[in-house]
Amino acid sequence: MFLVQGYIDGVSYAVQVAGSADAGSRGGFATGSSSALAVLREHANTEVLLSPVGAVIKGDVNTADGVLAILLRNTEVTSVEGDDVPDLLGPLDPTVVY
Repeated sequence: MFLVQGYIDGVSYAVQVAGSADAGSRGGFATGSSSALAVLREHANTEVLLSPVGAVIKGDVNTADGVLAILLRNTEVTSVEGDDVPDLLGPLDPTVVY
């Protein structure tokens, strides 16, 4: 389980990514801010490209990789903390807007 924090259009959000989809809510694998869950629903099952030369990740809201990829691509993530954080980009650089 891990916590993702960031901003959507200047408004802060927090999303907890659970250990299983059964523990989730309307966002599938994630619970928390309604605006962040709306972003997850909007981009569910899309292809997410995190960098120009990186791999394409399926935006599956029932996987930790998918949830984190959607949030990294579509919001301003400021921190990701906890256990079992997917290593999609390596350590997050607080000076970079993803």
